[in-house]
Amino acid sequence: MLELRKVGRNSVVLATMLALAGCDESKPSTDGADTKDPGAATSGTDVKPEAKEPVAAPQKSRREDLETWRPLLDEVTRAELRSTGLHMNLGEIEGNKFTRGAWLNGWGSPKKTDDGTSYLEVYSGSVRLDFTTIDEDADIKEIVFRARTSCKNTKVAGLVDGKSVSSVEVGSDWGVHRIALEESGQLSAGVHSIAFNARGKCSGKVRAEIDWVWLATERKQDPPKLYERQQPSKLGGSPRRALISEEARTYSFYMQVPSKGELVFDHAAKAAGTKLEIFVTTDGGKRESVWSGEAGTEWKEAAVSLSKFAGKAARVDFTSSGEAAWGELDLLVEPAPKPKVERTASAKNVVVILIDTVRADVFEPFGGEGSKVKTPAFDAMTKEATVFSSAYDNENWTKPSVATVLSGLYPVTHNAKEQNSVLDADIELMSERLKKEGFKTGGFIANGYVSDKFGFQQGWDSFTNYIREGKNSRAENVYNDAIKFLEKNKDERFFLYVQTIDPHVPYRFHDETTPQYVDEKYKGTIGKMLSGKTQADLSGNHEKLTDKDYDWIRGLYYGEVTYHDLHMKRLMDKLAELGLKEDTLIVITNDHGEELDDHGKMGHGHSLYDEVVRAPLLIQFPGRVPGGQVMSEPVESVDIAPTMLELLGLNPSSEHEGMSLVPLMEGRVVQRPHYSVTEFLKAGRSVKVGDYKMIGSSSKWRHLFNTKLDPGEQNNLIDKSFIARRMCELHLTEALANPNKRFRQLKTRTGRTFKSKDVEMDPELRKQLEALGYFHDE
Repeated sequence: MLELRKVGRNSVVLATMLALAGCDESKPSTDGADTKDPGAATSGTDVKPEAKEPVAAPQKSRREDLETWRPLLDEVTRAELRSTGLHMNLGEIEGNKFTRGAWLNGWGSPKKTDDGTSYLEVYSGSVRLDFTTIDEDADIKEIVFRARTSCKNTKVAGLVDGKSVSSVEVGSDWGVHRIALEESGQLSAGVHSIAFNARGKCSGKVRAEIDWVWLATERKQDPPKLYERQQPSKLGGSPRRALISEEARTYSFYMQVPSKGELVFDHAAKAAGTKLEIFVTTDGGKRESVWSGEAGTEWKEAAVSLSKFAGKAARVDFTSSGEAAWGELDLLVEPAPKPKVERTASAKNVVVILIDTVRADVFEPFGGEGSKVKTPAFDAMTKEATVFSSAYDNENWTKPSVATVLSGLYPVTHNAKEQNSVLDADIELMSERLKKEGFKTGGFIANGYVSDKFGFQQGWDSFTNYIREGKNSRAENVYNDAIKFLEKNKDERFFLYVQTIDPHVPYRFHDETTPQYVDEKYKGTIGKMLSGKTQADLSGNHEKLTDKDYDWIRGLYYGEVTYHDLHMKRLMDKLAELGLKEDTLIVITNDHGEELDDHGKMGHGHSLYDEVVRAPLLIQFPGRVPGGQVMSEPVESVDIAPTMLELLGLNPSSEHEGMSLVPLMEGRVVQRPHYSVTEFLKAGRSVKVGDYKMIGSSSKWRHLFNTKLDPGEQNNLIDKSFIARRMCELHLTEALANPNKRFRQLKTRTGRTFKSKDVEMDPELRKQLEALGYFHDE
């Protein structure tokens, strides 16, 4: 029986030792017979020194004129491996891109045997692997896999795109099994799946264990070797970090190509004449060779322009015909002007304003210059702040979203995702952390979900929940109390958190702000207030509403946004009046947005479209945070807490799962691509990578949009743009497998999930929340 051994990390250590040993060859010999004594007598005749060949000046590296955009050697686990067919190493981190991160689909967590074999457990009777092909690699002759089982009389049947092909018997020892496909194994270019149905008599929940799967394009071939993809290479005479090929193989990376992007790398081979080639495939295009060459036994640099593919989602294939190495493989771009950072001082204070239910696109930097909504206070702040035009909330409704802002944990980790969930007391909120650091902490909150009932009261010196306490929750009243907090604590170091709710239902007509958005001659069925119940009853019911009704509803909403902006300005003016502006970090965001019939519904909490999950993230700290800067990199609410700590000059939290945005704002080299993930309860997710956004569930990716070309998310590309879809899938599945962004970058799987408690919701609180439009979908 054919067996396959995985080469572990010891091979990396050995390669490093060999590489370093090879650097010693230039030491002078100590053999006396070969050593000249410079003081020895000569024969008296002048001896002319031998003529030396002129030494050529070293060729300038292309790296000297460019800056790193993506060091591809740092993300080799994202690459697909093809060696006479696509190989899926399921027990290692690179297997996540085929198993949907083992997310609610029958795959278990990675395991490892004593001899180092890594594998995945199969929990359900049927498990699936997703992959994407182009014309050049779609011809599959065999499904080859290594597996074992503790069940009796187990047969594993293979299915391709849901169609049964054959089955094999799997025993208790590791074995390599082959399922032959028909001669016409050619698949079309696009999205496909391989499924395994395991049937046997099992005493436990584990039905089988699978090490790897290989979709072979030729029959009866030996599977490819498995070894560390990125290793120090001793090829070329001096060590390089390199992408390793010990035989003919292809590594495929997916990316959205940046403007004026160039691939720069060194290459070398064990034997001169080894052929290397780079191909690029984009959606709707043919596979195109962009560089080819023969690698020698010495390192040589090469640079390849990808400018013709700028802005496109691309699969980039690195192909070798034999043992070779791609050294220091980087995607580089022309250096961008660095933003001006005038000081390095830390902020003394921090103010976080969370505008509940406000859409990002009502603000000019997010909705464009044609934005209908007047927000002069916010607009003025953008000139002194950095705004993130592609920021995303990590959940589509209040409780889990705010918990993420205040904890720095993804919703799947803090687990306060259900209506009755209570935050685990072991989770440290920013109020607790900053109180420990000597800050005075004040929370002024107009949403009943962010209250003592659900665990949000921790760490506050002053804490008011206007809904729970039956107080007036309009912005005017909330900001009155926040201003009093400032006046009282102006000489202290403080953290002020303000969560207003004015754009949330009920939408009210404000005499000072609403008339500019509505036709006051309107005589429709909607009055000067739209309640949560009315909104829920009318959502999606186009038979009951006319275009004029929708215009009136939007006008009420826009009037609420402008009303809020008027009172937020009062807080900003008070900071300046008290002399606190220069020392205060200000963060403005939302918890979610609002649908206004964009996709047939009104409200929030039931979709992952941009009108609901895009965040208007603004960060202001004069002199330290560059002003007037708009950044299009996708970022997330989970990044807010670590960013605050860095700008406050405090040590980072080991618990936080997001990443500080300070390096990005300051123009430093950061690990790309930035991407964001939004959750919808248990089984809904969306991911934003570059200009592309994908939405789906554990069973199906349903939508794909290019939000730059289609900001309204109307043109679904899920069955058309296979390369962009696969690019999004790779990043979403690695996040599903490991929510902790910092650990993802370190290629680890560790992390923890808190258990949220449930609480009985008293009738009064439920009424209060129903008034805000909750529960109507139940």
